[in-house]
Amino acid sequence: MDNCKKYFIYEQALIEERKQGWRWAYFNFGDDDIQFDCPLANKLLNSKSVIGDGTVIANLFRSFIHMQKILDNNNNVRVHQCFILMDTFLLTISPAIGSIGGMSIPIIFNGLLFQIVSRIDAMFNAFHRDALAFVLPYCSRYDNRTWWTSQAILVYRSLCLYGHSIQFNAININRQKHRQYPRQGDPWLIDEDLNLLPTSYIDLKSYIKKSRIASPLVVRHYSGWSIDLTSEECRNQHTSIDPITYKVGVSMRQ
Repeated sequence: MDNCKKYFIYEQALIEERKQGWRWAYFNFGDDDIQFDCPLANKLLNSKSVIGDGTVIANLFRSFIHMQKILDNNNNVRVHQCFILMDTFLLTISPAIGSIGGMSIPIIFNGLLFQIVSRIDAMFNAFHRDALAFVLPYCSRYDNRTWWTSQAILVYRSLCLYGHSIQFNAININRQKHRQYPRQGDPWLIDEDLNLLPTSYIDLKSYIKKSRIASPLVVRHYSGWSIDLTSEECRNQHTSIDPITYKVGVSMRQ
């Protein structure tokens, strides 16, 4: 999906949120050429076979499935299973950014449900409502050269949320159609005037470009993300991006 469409969808989502009159917990954005699979859904629904970190989300997942069966009169529940499982993950674990398997970041070891990642793929991401200001909207300055740079910029900006971008391995992308789009040159070649990184995070720049995985996550010892966990430097200096110059700061239209 090109960045103009992503920006439009982002704006439309904010408009829809205002129309509904309540704050959405998460904003989910995904390419329109992907297919989901959730091979662990049935296992999580079977309480006898769930152990370890799976127990953290299994009970809520079963409750959501039960509610969906009532709403659907037991029809088409399997169609919704992956989406219900994603909602369960987001509402239970509460990451700043949620992603899924089957993209560019490998699963560290078999059976691992959750892992902290330092880079995220644009194919599918879920953004916590309070994290939107740190990463969106997408920067389209380099779109004539490559669409990948807009995601590189998002990855840099997401360092304010470092440690809270979590990949959920119970859901994965099993198919994608690769369409033609600009992808020439080094996607990490970005002008320095954009001021993408807070000063204290600049040393992570090289690491982020080379390494994609931060750590496996023992979710029973993870208490979720909130805006209070971000540094004052991030909150005070990196919560907006100018739509014309794409420079990062705060209240840059003033």
